[in-house]
Amino acid sequence: MNDPTYDTTKAEIVTRFPYPNARAFRPIALAKIETAPWTTSLVHRAGFTEGFAGPHILIPQGVERSVGRVRASYCEQSLVFQHSIQAIAFPDTEKRSAKVLTAVLNSSLAAWVYFHDTANLGADRAKVHQSELLKLPFDAPANMPDPGRAAVAEERIVQLIDREVEKTNELLSLQSDPLDEIDRLVFDYYGLDAHDVALIEDTFKYIIPAMQPRRSAGLQKIWANSRYEHRADYAATLRTALAPCFRQPIHASLAARSGDVAVLKLTLASAVDEYREDVSPEVGPFLQSIQANLPVRLPGNVQLVPDLRFVIGSVMYLIKPMQLRHWLRSTALADAEQIAAEFTAAVARHSESGGQHAGR
Repeated sequence: MNDPTYDTTKAEIVTRFPYPNARAFRPIALAKIETAPWTTSLVHRAGFTEGFAGPHILIPQGVERSVGRVRASYCEQSLVFQHSIQAIAFPDTEKRSAKVLTAVLNSSLAAWVYFHDTANLGADRAKVHQSELLKLPFDAPANMPDPGRAAVAEERIVQLIDREVEKTNELLSLQSDPLDEIDRLVFDYYGLDAHDVALIEDTFKYIIPAMQPRRSAGLQKIWANSRYEHRADYAATLRTALAPCFRQPIHASLAARSGDVAVLKLTLASAVDEYREDVSPEVGPFLQSIQANLPVRLPGNVQLVPDLRFVIGSVMYLIKPMQLRHWLRSTALADAEQIAAEFTAAVARHSESGGQHAGR
């Protein structure tokens, strides 16, 4: 304020409400603030003063890389804060909507939306500005894709936020992490199916951390080799995505495996069977054993062609590097789109002429 060339204005409202310390902020629900108001009405900018009055949602601009989520906190207390805190104000009659939107903003769904539609989220100091916050689609349960499911989720979200509000003012309460529960309820609120959830969770757990790595994080999971559970989830998602194309269930198993490459085998089955990884031969000898059945010669280095697939009779083989990024559920959905038509055509050609097919 000592610089006479710096523009100032008066905002009496900043002297009426408590001014919280930045360390007092916590996501989801804010504890009652007992600190004193700002000491003077003379400020550089008044800002969005309507946002000072509760009920409101308070959202810091910064996004913690270790979490990847927007941090939003529901608060009914009127507070004064600086421009690094953003506010969405609600009338008293809209407290339920405010609580639901608080959960949505804290969810991995919101993180997914902002990751795809916010330039500053990939910067060194990740931020989501107020104008970008409004890009998140939000509506009443009656206008959601599945109104009944959304209404049930709304009630449970309101109960969750009320529970978190009570915890903030209990000195000896155990502080739990409700974010997983929030994610499930928000997915229900928006009527998302298993494939939608897979896309969001893969982006949130693997892709965002890999694109915004921290120096202390070490090797990102997405670049490490997949484990059995990853390959099983991939196979289950692939089978589900391909199921509408066939009258019979699809069975998936590992036909061959080496340290850095695996061959996934897809066959039509008479009944649903679980994914299996029995003792498998090495990839090299396996490919040599079936080379004679292929009209097209396989490349010498299959890792250079990570989406290589071929069909022999009614069996399809997918050659995939072992890295996790090739075995995500979202990758399975993309692969299913690419191979559905080819698999159907290959089976049809085989039943007509008994030929074989190889492709990419």
